[in-house]
Amino acid sequence: MSEILSQPNQVPQTEVEVGEKSGKIELFASASPLFSVCDLPATEFEYQVGGSLPTNAPTYVTRGADRELYDSLKAGEFCYVLTGRQMGKSSLRVQTARRLQAENTACGIVDITGIGTAQITPVHWYAGFTATLANSFKIKMNVRTWWRDREHLPPVVRLNEFIEQVLLPSTDRNIVIFIDEIDSILSLNFSSDDFFAMLRGCYNKRAENPEYNRLTFALFGVATPQNLISDKTRTPFNIGRAIELKGFELAEATPLAQGWSETRENSLEILKEILAWTGGQPFLTHKICQLTAHKLAAETSSDCNSAANCQLFIAELVQLSTLENWEFQDEPEHLKTIRDRLLRNPQRTGRLLGLYQQILGNETLPNQTEKPAGELSYLSPPAGGLASGSEDSSEKMELLLSGLIVKYQGKLRVYNPIYASVFNREWIQQELAKRRPYSESIVAWEASNHSDTSRLLQGRSLAEALTWAADKSLGDRDYQFLSASQELENREVQRALELEKAASQIFAEANLVLTQAQQKAKRTVQLSLFGLAAISAISASVVLQAQRVATGADTQKKQAIITQIEALKSTADLTLSYDQLGALVAAVSAAKKMREIEVSPALKAQTVNILHQTLNAVRERNRLANGHTASFSLDGKLIGSAGDKFTVKVFQPNGKLVLSLPGHSKSITEVVFSPDSQLIASTSFDNTARIWRSDGTLLQILKGHRDLVWSASFSPNSQLIATASSDKTIKIWSTGGVLLQTLKGHTRPVTSVRFSPDGNMLASSSQDRTVKLWKGSGETQFRLEKTLLGHGDEVWGCNFSPDGEMIASASHDWKVKLWNTRGKLLKTLDDSTAGLGSVSWSADSKMLSAGSMDGKVRLWRPDGTLLQTFGAHQADVWSVSFSPDRTTLASAGKDSSVKLWSLDAAKVEAAEVDKLLAIGCRWLGDYLQYNPRVESDQHLCEKTDN
Repeated sequence: MSEILSQPNQVPQTEVEVGEKSGKIELFASASPLFSVCDLPATEFEYQVGGSLPTNAPTYVTRGADRELYDSLKAGEFCYVLTGRQMGKSSLRVQTARRLQAENTACGIVDITGIGTAQITPVHWYAGFTATLANSFKIKMNVRTWWRDREHLPPVVRLNEFIEQVLLPSTDRNIVIFIDEIDSILSLNFSSDDFFAMLRGCYNKRAENPEYNRLTFALFGVATPQNLISDKTRTPFNIGRAIELKGFELAEATPLAQGWSETRENSLEILKEILAWTGGQPFLTHKICQLTAHKLAAETSSDCNSAANCQLFIAELVQLSTLENWEFQDEPEHLKTIRDRLLRNPQRTGRLLGLYQQILGNETLPNQTEKPAGELSYLSPPAGGLASGSEDSSEKMELLLSGLIVKYQGKLRVYNPIYASVFNREWIQQELAKRRPYSESIVAWEASNHSDTSRLLQGRSLAEALTWAADKSLGDRDYQFLSASQELENREVQRALELEKAASQIFAEANLVLTQAQQKAKRTVQLSLFGLAAISAISASVVLQAQRVATGADTQKKQAIITQIEALKSTADLTLSYDQLGALVAAVSAAKKMREIEVSPALKAQTVNILHQTLNAVRERNRLANGHTASFSLDGKLIGSAGDKFTVKVFQPNGKLVLSLPGHSKSITEVVFSPDSQLIASTSFDNTARIWRSDGTLLQILKGHRDLVWSASFSPNSQLIATASSDKTIKIWSTGGVLLQTLKGHTRPVTSVRFSPDGNMLASSSQDRTVKLWKGSGETQFRLEKTLLGHGDEVWGCNFSPDGEMIASASHDWKVKLWNTRGKLLKTLDDSTAGLGSVSWSADSKMLSAGSMDGKVRLWRPDGTLLQTFGAHQADVWSVSFSPDRTTLASAGKDSSVKLWSLDAAKVEAAEVDKLLAIGCRWLGDYLQYNPRVESDQHLCEKTDN
C-alpha cells in the first residue's frame, strides 16, 4: 500500500497537535546524491528488465523528462506523467523523489493499486488513501480513530482536512506527494471526480492560504488528463504541467553500452542497432541489451566487428529471442500486455484493430498531411503526445496509451519494428477473423475472386453482420464484402418487388383476356343456336378458337400467380430478421395466392414450409403507428407512447389510436400511467412534465426543473408524482401540481425514477453510474438511504419488482444488476452485447426485460436465465413494458416504432395450409386493421376463416 522513500538512518521527528489528538511525524532525511555510472565497478553492472530501477542503478537512462519533472516540482508546479505502460514512469518517480529529498523536500508515495479498487466503498477508499499518506510520511498517530471522529463528514472532506490540519503543519519544508497508478482510480465503482476536484482545490487554495504553496502533487499512470474528471459539467482537470516521457535517444542511452563496452570497441554501434529495433522503448531496450550482453559474453567469434555485421547480429538476436514464438518468450510480460489491452473490450476491439490496420499500412489518416513517398519510420513519442491529444478520438488515445503507436508530426506511426513484426497484418486478420460472424463466408467469397454470390450474406445473417459491424472500424475487405452483400440483397428485394408488380400486371391482363374470351365464346355459342345448319361447322370452329384463347389466358394468369408466389416467398425470407410482421404478411400472401391455382407439389411444399417457418419465428404481434416510448396502463387497456410533433399518443393494445395529446414544445422522453389508470404523465426536453386525465384533459404542467426531464413515476396511491431531470435532482409533487420536495445527491443527470410498490421508497438512476435509494419519512418526504455502486458506466433505467423484493438497474456497461431493497447486489445479468437502457418487470416478478443499444430486447428470469432475445428494432431500444397479464411485451426506440411481442413461446405444429393461414391471419388481424402503413394489405385476411 505504500512505498517509503527514506534512508535507513536516524529520522528527525516533529510533534503535531490535531484538535484533541496529537501525532508524531517523522520527516525524511536528506538522501545521498545519485551514484555515477563511472564510479561503479563493472561487476555491479546488471540490466533490469521490468520494475522500478534502484536509485543507484547504472542502467538508469536520464532523459529530458528527468530534468523537466525535477525542475517543475522544485518550482512547486503540479505535474503529471501520463503515458503507456513500461515506459519507465516508476523509475522516474523514484529517481526524482530521491533528488528532491537530497535537497530537503519531504516526499511521499501513494500507489493506488495498493488501496484496492474492486467492490470498495468511497469511505474505505479514502480511508485507505489517508492511511497510506500517514504511513508514507511516517506520521505516528491513530489514523483509524482520527478518521472515525469525523464520520459526519464526507470522505473527500476528511482527506482534505488530513492534508490541511495534519500533513502541512508537520513541517515547514516543501512537500511532494507522488500518486502512482492513477489510472486505477478510473476503475473504481464510484465516481472519482471529487478526488481530482480536491487535488485541483489544493492548487487553487494557494491564492488564499500560502501554506498550500509548499504542497504539490505528481501523478503517474496510463491515462489522459481528460479521463480524470468524467463529469463534463464540472471543471476539467486542467492544472499542472504535462511531462512527456519519450523513448531513449542514442545520446541519452550510452550508459547502457557499459554492459559490453570493455570487450567491444564498437559498443555504440551495437546500441544504435538495438535502438533501431526498439525505437528507444525502455522495457524492450533493456531486454535486448541484456540479451546482447549475454550473447556477446558467450561469443568467441568476431561476428560483430563491423557495422554491417552488427546490424545482422542484432537482427538475428531479436528474431530468435523476441519475435519467434513471442508469446512463449515474452517474459516478463510486455507484448502480451499490449495485446490484452487491445482485445480486452470486445465492443471496441474491431474499431481498435481497424484503426491500427490503417496505421500499420502507413496510410494517411483523415485530416492529416500526406507522408513523403517511401517514408516508414519508427519513432519515440515527441513532445505534446498524449498531453496534447485531446482532439483525438478515443480509439486513437487507446492505441497511444497501449504504447503500440506514437504520434509524430501529426501522424500516427507504429512505435517500433518489433511491435510491427509481432502485431502484423496476419495477426490483425486472425483476431478479426475470431470475431467476425461471417468469417467463412468472406474467405470463400474472396477465394472465388468475388464471383460466388452465394457466399454473400442475405436476410437475417446480413442484418446480424451489419449490427456487429456498426460500431467498428473494419478493413477495406470487410466493407467490400458487406457492401457487396447489401447490394445483392437490394437487388433481390428489388427483383422480388418487380416480379410481384409484373405478376400483378400479368395477372390483371390475363383476367381481362380470359373475361373477354369467355364473353366472346358465349356470344358465339348463342349465335350458333340461331344459325343455319349450313354454317354449323363454321360456328363450331369459332367456338373452338374462343376456347383456345381462354385457355391461353388462363395459363398466362396461372404463371403470373406462380411468379407472385415466388416473389412473396423471397420477401418473407429476406425480411424476417428485421421486419417480422412484414415477413408474415408476405408468407400469408404467398399461401393465399397458392390456393387460387393448381401448383406443382414442390412449389406447394416450399410455400407451406415458408409459412410454417415464419409462424414459428415471428413473435411480433402488432406494431403501433408511431412512437419512441411504450408503457402499459395497469389495467392493461391502454398503451402510452410519445409520437412525432411532440405529442402524447394513447393506443388500445389492438393498435387503435384513442388519444393524441399536443402541448409539449420539445421531444417527449417518457409517458407513464398512474396505478389506478386514471392519470397519464409525460416528461420532455422542454424541462416540464404534464399530467393528463385518461380522457385527454390536461390537468397540470409541472415547472421547476432547470434542465430536461427524463422520467416520471406515480406513487401507488396515485397522489404523488416524482420526476427526474438532467439538473441532477428529483422532485416530488402532488398530482395537484404542488412541489413538495427536491432531492439532491446525484452528481450527474438523473435518468429514471420509480416508486416502490408500497410507496415507502424511491429508486433513481443516473449518469453518475449509481442507483440511489430514498426512504420515505412521513407521507411526502424522502431522504437518501443508500447509494448502490457497481455499474461501470451510466445507469439509464431502474425499477422495483412488483413484489417489492428487488430492484433492477440497467446500464451502458452492458449489464443489468439485481439488488435487494437494502442495497445488496444479488445478481448481475451480463448477456447483452451493448449498452442497456429501460428495464421492466412482469406483474408476477418472475420475468424482467431490458432494451439495448443494439436494437435487441432481452428477457430474463431473476436467477439470471436468459429466456429470449428479440431482434426488435433497427436502432437503440429506449423503452420496454410488460402487459399486466404477462402475455405481451411492448418495446419502442429510436426507429420510432412501438412493437408488441407475444411471450407465448409455444411452437406451431406442421399442418395443412388452411390451418396455418388461419393462425397467420389471426395474428395479423389487429395490425392490418389499425396500422395505416399497411393499407395496401388491409383486406388480405378478410376471406380467411379464422
